[in-house]
Order: sequence, then C-alpha cells, then structure tokens
Amino acid sequence: ASGSGTTGNIPGWTFASNLTGADIIGVATVTATKNSCTSAPMVFNITLKAQPVLTNPGAQSVCAGQAVSITWVTNTPGSVISWSNDNSAIGLGIGPSTGDISFTTASNVTGIPVTGNITATATRNGCVSAAVNFAISVQPTPVLTQQVDITACPSATHSTINFVTNADPETSYVWNVTNSAALGLASGSGTTGNIPGWTFAS
Repeated sequence: ASGSGTTGNIPGWTFASNLTGADIIGVATVTATKNSCTSAPMVFNITLKAQPVLTNPGAQSVCAGQAVSITWVTNTPGSVISWSNDNSAIGLGIGPSTGDISFTTASNVTGIPVTGNITATATRNGCVSAAVNFAISVQPTPVLTQQVDITACPSATHSTINFVTNADPETSYVWNVTNSAALGLASGSGTTGNIPGWTFAS
C-alpha cells in the first residue's frame, strides 16, 4: 500500500504476482529516532521471486510406434518440470516424473484412439507455476479383415469386394491388382473402400 512510513513497523501485506521471469527486489532502509537522535540506517532486501510460467505444448496426435518428444519451455530458465500421465497404455509411464518427455508410443489395434492426459508444473526457487494439461492420443493402426482368395471361370461375374478394418468407418484405402485387364477389371488400382464388381474376361 505504501513504500514509506514513519510508524514502528511495516504493515503485513500480500505479495503481488510476478510473471516477469525475473526476481523483483526492493531495498528497505530503516532509521530510528529518539530525542532528536537518529540511528545508523538498517538496510535489508525484500525479494519477490519469479513464478514460472510453463508453456503448454498442446494436444499431440500420433500413430502407434511413433516417437514423441516434448521439450518444456518456461519463462524462468532452470525450472524443474514435474509431470504425470493418467494412462500408461499410450507407452508412457504414469509418473510422477521430472524433465522432458521422450518415448515411443505403444501399439494400438483397438480401432479407436488411446489417450493419456498429461498434467505438468514448473518449480523454481520454491515457486510453482499454474498447472498445464494436454492430451497425447495414440491413433489406431488399421487391421484389415482378410479377403479369401477368389477363383472363377472365364465370363463369370463377381460382386463388389468391400474392405473392412477394425477402425471403420474412418479408414481410407489404397488398392491395386496385377493383371487387372486380363482378369476383366475396369481398373487395376483405386483409393475407394472397395473393388467394384466385374465380369471376368473370357
């Protein structure tokens, strides 16, 4: 409330916020006077330590078996980063742990994303940042349902071959067939979810 006074004390106060990344130092100087006689000055520092601000790396979406590397950034160099993960199925330990995050995601053939939620804080000189939260999602690896081999006589017809995976309906496909013209197919390749029905060549 005030930076000076003539009372016998400095009233108690609540320190201000300090997100500047550097300590803020105030120098207090005090003298005592009695019967017009003044003491030598007493000097001491009042330091408002910097509170770390941890940058949120944002949501991560990766494939199974992919390397993940997260390097933390704060406004206060030398901060210690502590983090935890709520789902070890992504391939990362639960923690709590400290430092940067580096791991290879686990296999995921469930057909749906597997997500771990990360919570992290930064600490420097006893001051702790606000927590940051973000998700690491391991996307599923599609597993194709095996199509049985097809055998037919010349001029026979065959219905559409529909592809199926454990990750449908959001799966995209790329296919090709060798000797397609000789077999009677209209096309030997495609990016659709099926091979259209056809009549075998005669």
